[in-house]
Amino acid sequence: MPGAEQPERGRFRWRGRAAFLGALALMLGVLRLSGLMERLFFFPDRAPFATDPGATDIFIATRDGLALHGWMLHARGSPDADRSAAVRAPAVLFCHGNAGNVSSHAAYASWLAERGFHVLVFDYRGYGRSDLPRGALSRDDLLADANAALDWLLARPEVDASRVAVYGYSLGAAAALAVAAERREVRAVVTTAGFASWRSIADDHAPLLGRLMIRPGMDPVDSAARLGDRPLLIVHPGRDEIVPVSHASRLEQAARGAGVAVETYISPGTSHNDAPFDDAEINRRIAAFLERWLLADRR
Repeated sequence: MPGAEQPERGRFRWRGRAAFLGALALMLGVLRLSGLMERLFFFPDRAPFATDPGATDIFIATRDGLALHGWMLHARGSPDADRSAAVRAPAVLFCHGNAGNVSSHAAYASWLAERGFHVLVFDYRGYGRSDLPRGALSRDDLLADANAALDWLLARPEVDASRVAVYGYSLGAAAALAVAAERREVRAVVTTAGFASWRSIADDHAPLLGRLMIRPGMDPVDSAARLGDRPLLIVHPGRDEIVPVSHASRLEQAARGAGVAVETYISPGTSHNDAPFDDAEINRRIAAFLERWLLADRR
Protein backbone atom coordinates (compact mmCIF):
# COMPACT_ATOMS: atom_id res chain seq x y z
CA MET A 1 0.00 0.00 0.00
CA PRO A 2 1.48 3.38 -0.99
CA GLY A 3 0.37 5.05 2.21
CA ALA A 4 2.17 2.53 4.37
CA GLU A 5 5.48 3.16 2.62
CA GLN A 6 5.63 6.89 3.44
CA PRO A 7 6.91 6.58 7.06
CA GLU A 8 9.64 4.18 5.92
CA ARG A 9 10.71 6.53 3.16
CA GLY A 10 10.74 9.41 5.63
CA ARG A 11 12.93 7.48 8.06
CA PHE A 12 15.24 6.45 5.21
CA ARG A 13 15.62 10.03 4.04
CA TRP A 14 16.26 11.25 7.59
CA ARG A 15 18.90 8.58 8.13
CA GLY A 16 20.49 9.50 4.79
CA ARG A 17 20.65 13.17 5.72
CA ALA A 18 22.02 12.34 9.16
CA ALA A 19 24.70 10.13 7.64
CA PHE A 20 25.64 12.85 5.14
CA LEU A 21 25.81 15.56 7.82
CA GLY A 22 27.85 13.28 10.06
CA ALA A 23 30.30 12.53 7.26
CA LEU A 24 30.52 16.24 6.41
CA ALA A 25 31.19 17.14 10.05
CA LEU A 26 33.88 14.45 10.24
CA MET A 27 35.49 15.68 7.03
CA LEU A 28 35.49 19.31 8.23
CA GLY A 29 36.96 18.22 11.55
CA VAL A 30 39.74 16.28 9.85
CA LEU A 31 40.52 19.19 7.53
CA ARG A 32 40.64 21.65 10.42
CA LEU A 33 42.83 19.42 12.57
CA SER A 34 45.19 18.60 9.72
CA GLY A 35 45.53 22.24 8.69
CA LEU A 36 44.84 21.41 5.05
CA MET A 37 42.62 24.45 4.55
CA GLU A 38 45.12 26.74 6.23
CA ARG A 39 47.67 25.90 3.54
CA LEU A 40 45.54 27.80 1.05
CA PHE A 41 46.66 31.04 2.74
CA PHE A 42 50.27 30.52 1.60
CA PHE A 43 51.63 30.71 -1.95
CA PRO A 44 55.45 30.84 -1.62
CA ASP A 45 57.62 31.60 -4.64
CA ARG A 46 61.10 30.06 -4.73
CA ALA A 47 62.12 31.19 -8.23
CA PRO A 48 65.69 32.63 -8.38
CA PHE A 49 66.02 36.40 -8.12
CA ALA A 50 68.76 39.00 -7.96
CA THR A 51 69.47 41.12 -4.90
CA ASP A 52 68.26 44.69 -5.29
CA PRO A 53 70.94 47.41 -5.46
CA GLY A 54 71.22 49.02 -2.04
CA ALA A 55 69.95 45.92 -0.22
CA THR A 56 72.17 43.71 1.91
CA ASP A 57 71.44 39.97 1.95
CA ILE A 58 71.06 38.66 5.50
CA PHE A 59 70.07 35.36 7.10
CA ILE A 60 68.10 35.01 10.31
CA ALA A 61 68.14 31.98 12.61
CA THR A 62 64.71 30.92 13.88
CA ARG A 63 64.18 29.42 17.31
CA ASP A 64 63.48 26.02 15.73
CA GLY A 65 66.72 25.92 13.75
CA LEU A 66 65.81 27.26 10.29
CA ALA A 67 67.41 30.09 8.32
CA LEU A 68 65.30 32.89 6.89
CA HIS A 69 66.58 35.10 4.09
CA GLY A 70 65.98 38.82 4.05
CA TRP A 71 67.14 42.18 2.79
CA MET A 72 68.41 44.93 5.07
CA LEU A 73 68.04 48.42 3.62
CA HIS A 74 69.94 51.00 5.62
CA ALA A 75 68.61 54.45 6.29
CA ARG A 76 70.06 57.08 4.00
CA GLY A 77 73.13 58.62 5.60
CA SER A 78 73.28 56.00 8.40
CA PRO A 79 76.58 54.34 9.36
CA ASP A 80 77.43 51.19 7.42
CA ALA A 81 76.20 47.98 9.09
CA ASP A 82 79.75 46.65 9.37
CA ARG A 83 81.04 49.63 11.34
CA SER A 84 80.40 50.64 14.92
CA ALA A 85 77.39 52.95 14.81
CA ALA A 86 77.88 56.07 16.88
CA VAL A 87 74.39 57.31 16.03
CA ARG A 88 71.71 54.68 15.68
CA ALA A 89 68.56 55.04 13.57
CA PRO A 90 65.00 53.77 14.05
CA ALA A 91 63.91 50.70 12.08
CA VAL A 92 60.87 49.13 10.46
CA LEU A 93 60.26 45.41 10.21
CA PHE A 94 58.20 44.67 7.10
CA CYS A 95 56.04 41.52 7.01
CA HIS A 96 55.04 40.88 3.41
CA GLY A 97 51.91 39.41 1.87
CA ASN A 98 50.91 35.99 0.68
CA ALA A 99 52.44 35.18 -2.71
CA GLY A 100 55.92 35.92 -4.01
CA ASN A 101 59.03 36.66 -1.94
CA VAL A 102 61.20 39.62 -0.91
CA SER A 103 61.97 40.49 -4.53
CA SER A 104 58.28 41.12 -5.30
CA HIS A 105 57.38 42.79 -2.01
CA ALA A 106 60.34 44.99 -1.04
CA ALA A 107 59.00 48.00 -2.96
CA TYR A 108 56.10 48.30 -0.52
CA ALA A 109 58.53 49.34 2.24
CA SER A 110 62.02 49.98 0.82
CA TRP A 111 61.20 53.66 0.21
CA LEU A 112 61.19 54.16 3.99
CA ALA A 113 65.01 54.00 3.93
CA GLU A 114 64.91 57.37 2.16
CA ARG A 115 62.91 58.75 5.09
CA GLY A 116 65.51 57.89 7.73
CA PHE A 117 64.53 54.34 8.72
CA HIS A 118 66.42 51.09 8.48
CA VAL A 119 64.11 48.56 6.82
CA LEU A 120 64.20 44.78 7.18
CA VAL A 121 62.21 42.82 4.58
CA PHE A 122 62.32 39.06 5.14
CA ASP A 123 60.88 35.87 3.68
CA TYR A 124 58.92 33.41 5.78
CA ARG A 125 60.07 29.80 5.75
CA GLY A 126 59.40 28.22 2.37
CA TYR A 127 59.57 31.56 0.55
CA GLY A 128 62.43 32.76 -1.64
CA ARG A 129 65.84 31.72 -0.30
CA SER A 130 64.57 30.86 3.19
CA ASP A 131 64.76 27.26 4.39
CA LEU A 132 61.85 24.99 3.65
CA PRO A 133 59.45 24.31 6.52
CA ARG A 134 59.56 20.91 8.17
CA GLY A 135 55.82 20.50 7.66
CA ALA A 136 52.88 22.39 6.22
CA LEU A 137 53.06 26.17 6.61
CA SER A 138 50.80 27.56 9.33
CA ARG A 139 49.98 30.83 11.03
CA ASP A 140 52.15 29.67 13.95
CA ASP A 141 55.12 29.55 11.56
CA LEU A 142 54.24 33.06 10.43
CA LEU A 143 54.45 34.33 14.00
CA ALA A 144 57.63 32.37 14.77
CA ASP A 145 59.36 33.84 11.73
CA ALA A 146 58.22 37.38 12.52
CA ASN A 147 59.58 36.95 16.05
CA ALA A 148 62.92 35.73 14.70
CA ALA A 149 63.14 38.70 12.32
CA LEU A 150 62.35 41.11 15.15
CA ASP A 151 65.02 39.51 17.36
CA TRP A 152 67.59 39.94 14.59
CA LEU A 153 66.65 43.56 13.98
CA LEU A 154 66.71 44.52 17.66
CA ALA A 155 70.23 43.09 18.02
CA ARG A 156 71.74 45.17 15.21
CA PRO A 157 74.23 47.82 16.43
CA GLU A 158 72.98 50.39 13.89
CA VAL A 159 69.35 50.04 15.06
CA ASP A 160 67.92 52.06 17.93
CA ALA A 161 66.04 49.21 19.63
CA SER A 162 63.81 51.67 21.48
CA ARG A 163 62.41 52.95 18.15
CA VAL A 164 61.25 49.95 16.12
CA ALA A 165 57.92 49.57 14.30
CA VAL A 166 56.33 46.70 12.39
CA TYR A 167 54.53 47.15 9.08
CA GLY A 168 52.43 44.34 7.65
CA TYR A 169 50.77 44.06 4.25
CA SER A 170 47.79 41.74 3.62
CA LEU A 171 48.72 38.37 5.17
CA GLY A 172 51.71 40.10 6.74
CA ALA A 173 49.36 42.40 8.67
CA ALA A 174 48.28 39.36 10.70
CA ALA A 175 51.92 38.59 11.50
CA ALA A 176 52.75 42.23 12.29
CA LEU A 177 49.83 42.60 14.71
CA ALA A 178 50.52 39.24 16.37
CA VAL A 179 54.21 39.94 17.00
CA ALA A 180 53.43 43.47 18.24
CA ALA A 181 50.80 42.12 20.64
CA GLU A 182 53.43 39.77 22.11
CA ARG A 183 56.47 42.05 22.09
CA ARG A 184 56.62 45.32 24.00
CA GLU A 185 59.74 46.25 22.05
CA VAL A 186 57.50 47.21 19.13
CA ARG A 187 56.78 50.93 19.34
CA ALA A 188 54.15 51.33 16.60
CA VAL A 189 52.24 49.25 14.04
CA VAL A 190 51.14 49.87 10.45
CA THR A 191 48.82 47.54 8.53
CA THR A 192 47.76 47.78 4.91
CA ALA A 193 45.00 45.61 3.39
CA GLY A 194 44.85 43.46 6.50
CA PHE A 195 42.03 41.07 7.34
CA ALA A 196 40.18 40.97 10.67
CA SER A 197 40.15 37.22 11.29
CA TRP A 198 41.22 34.03 9.52
CA ARG A 199 37.71 32.64 9.54
CA SER A 200 36.07 35.80 8.22
CA ILE A 201 38.44 36.16 5.27
CA ALA A 202 37.94 32.46 4.45
CA ASP A 203 34.20 33.03 4.65
CA ASP A 204 34.47 35.96 2.23
CA HIS A 205 35.91 33.67 -0.43
CA ALA A 206 34.03 30.46 0.44
CA PRO A 207 30.83 31.47 2.24
CA LEU A 208 29.96 29.27 5.25
CA LEU A 209 32.27 26.44 4.17
CA GLY A 210 35.40 28.57 4.66
CA ARG A 211 34.35 29.59 8.16
CA LEU A 212 33.66 25.97 9.12
CA MET A 213 37.00 24.71 7.85
CA ILE A 214 39.32 27.28 9.43
CA ARG A 215 40.34 27.00 13.06
CA PRO A 216 40.29 30.08 15.30
CA GLY A 217 43.40 31.63 16.81
CA MET A 218 45.89 34.46 16.25
CA ASP A 219 43.13 36.64 14.84
CA PRO A 220 44.21 40.20 13.96
CA VAL A 221 41.21 41.75 15.75
CA ASP A 222 42.38 40.13 18.98
CA SER A 223 46.00 41.18 18.42
CA ALA A 224 44.94 44.77 17.67
CA ALA A 225 43.05 44.92 20.95
CA ARG A 226 46.22 43.91 22.83
CA LEU A 227 48.46 46.74 21.64
CA GLY A 228 47.88 48.81 24.77
CA ASP A 229 49.61 52.18 24.50
CA ARG A 230 51.24 51.43 21.12
CA PRO A 231 49.57 53.30 18.22
CA LEU A 232 48.12 51.63 15.13
CA LEU A 233 47.75 52.99 11.60
CA ILE A 234 45.23 51.06 9.47
CA VAL A 235 45.39 51.62 5.71
CA HIS A 236 43.02 49.84 3.35
CA PRO A 237 42.32 50.00 -0.39
CA GLY A 238 38.83 51.30 -0.99
CA ARG A 239 38.16 48.79 -3.79
CA ASP A 240 40.05 45.83 -2.35
CA GLU A 241 38.93 42.75 -4.26
CA ILE A 242 40.78 40.29 -1.97
CA VAL A 243 40.25 41.69 1.54
CA PRO A 244 36.96 43.65 1.67
CA VAL A 245 37.24 47.10 3.21
CA SER A 246 34.87 46.04 6.01
CA HIS A 247 37.84 44.27 7.62
CA ALA A 248 39.47 47.65 8.27
CA SER A 249 36.40 48.78 10.22
CA ARG A 250 36.47 45.65 12.35
CA LEU A 251 40.17 46.11 13.12
CA GLU A 252 39.60 49.76 14.02
CA GLN A 253 36.64 48.96 16.29
CA ALA A 254 38.54 46.22 18.11
CA ALA A 255 41.58 48.43 18.73
CA ARG A 256 39.63 51.57 19.63
CA GLY A 257 37.36 49.59 21.94
CA ALA A 258 40.45 48.45 23.87
CA GLY A 259 41.78 52.01 24.19
CA VAL A 260 44.42 51.79 21.45
CA ALA A 261 45.24 55.02 19.59
CA VAL A 262 44.11 54.29 16.02
CA GLU A 263 44.36 56.16 12.73
CA THR A 264 42.56 54.84 9.65
CA TYR A 265 42.90 55.79 6.01
CA ILE A 266 40.69 54.23 3.33
CA SER A 267 42.31 54.82 -0.05
CA PRO A 268 39.58 55.68 -2.60
CA GLY A 269 39.47 53.69 -5.81
CA THR A 270 42.54 51.52 -5.17
CA SER A 271 42.83 47.72 -5.40
CA HIS A 272 44.58 45.21 -3.15
CA ASN A 273 48.02 44.93 -4.75
CA ASP A 274 48.33 48.36 -6.34
CA ALA A 275 47.19 50.64 -3.55
CA PRO A 276 50.60 52.07 -2.47
CA PHE A 277 51.57 52.69 -6.09
CA ASP A 278 48.27 54.19 -7.24
CA ASP A 279 47.74 56.51 -4.27
CA ALA A 280 50.69 58.60 -3.05
CA GLU A 281 48.66 59.56 0.02
CA ILE A 282 49.19 56.05 1.43
CA ASN A 283 52.96 56.38 1.69
CA ARG A 284 52.64 59.97 2.85
CA ARG A 285 50.46 58.88 5.76
CA ILE A 286 52.67 55.93 6.64
CA ALA A 287 55.77 58.14 6.66
CA ALA A 288 54.08 60.83 8.76
CA PHE A 289 52.85 58.25 11.27
CA LEU A 290 56.26 56.59 11.66
CA GLU A 291 58.10 59.90 11.81
CA ARG A 292 55.78 61.10 14.55
CA TRP A 293 56.25 57.99 16.69
CA LEU A 294 59.84 57.00 15.92
CA LEU A 295 61.63 60.19 14.90
CA ALA A 296 59.95 63.23 16.46
CA ASP A 297 58.84 61.48 19.65
CA ARG A 298 61.94 60.18 21.46
CA ARG A 299 60.56 59.77 24.95
